[in-house]
Amino acid sequence: MASTRRLIEGAGSTLALQSGERTDAEMYTALRTQDRAFFRAIFDAISNLMARADVDTVVCDAVEGYNTSHDLCFQLVLSAVRAQRRPILVRDFLLVGRPDTIPTGECTVHRLDEQALQRKLDAASHYPELAAEIQSAVEIFGREAFATEVLRHVGNPSVPIPPPSLPPYYETYGEKRVREGVYSMVIRHEIHVGPMSEEIWKWADGV
Repeated sequence: MASTRRLIEGAGSTLALQSGERTDAEMYTALRTQDRAFFRAIFDAISNLMARADVDTVVCDAVEGYNTSHDLCFQLVLSAVRAQRRPILVRDFLLVGRPDTIPTGECTVHRLDEQALQRKLDAASHYPELAAEIQSAVEIFGREAFATEVLRHVGNPSVPIPPPSLPPYYETYGEKRVREGVYSMVIRHEIHVGPMSEEIWKWADGV
C-alpha cells in the first residue's frame, strides 16, 4: 500500500478511498470463506465515494481471469456505478498481455510522447513489489509498447462479466501451487469468484 500511495501522490493525484485499502492476501481469505461483510464494506466505501465526489468517469481493472482481486475489483466498481442511478462512463484496461493491442470494440487510445513514456517507466521502476513483473513485461513487449494506453469502453452490463475463458488462469495456477505444497486450496470461479460476483451485483439494487 505504501508503494501505491507514493505512486499516486507522485503523479499529483489524491488517494481518496482510505478505508478501501485491502491486501491481496486479505482478498484471497475473504474469497475462500465467502466473507460477504468484507466485500460489502468495500462496495459501500466505493459507492459512497462516487456519490460524494459526483464522479462522472471511472477507470478500473478489466476481468481477465488472471488475478481474482482484479476481477472482483471490476465487479465491485461496476456494481457501485449501477447503484448511483445516473450516467457514469466506465472504462477498463488490461493488465495482462501486450499493452498496445487495440481491441475490436470501442476504446479510447492515448499515445504518450517520449517524456511521458519515460515518466511512466520511471514511476513503475520505483514500485518494488512489481519490479520483476515490470522488468519482464518490458523485456517481452519492448519499451515502445508502453507508449500506447488503451481504455476499453465497458458500456452498461446488467450482469457480472465472466472471465474471457474457463477455467481461468488463476485456477490452473492455483492447482499448480497446491501440487507444489505452496497453497492449501484452489480459488475457483464456479465456487468462489462467480458466486461472490453475483452477490456483489445484488447490492446495486439494494438487496
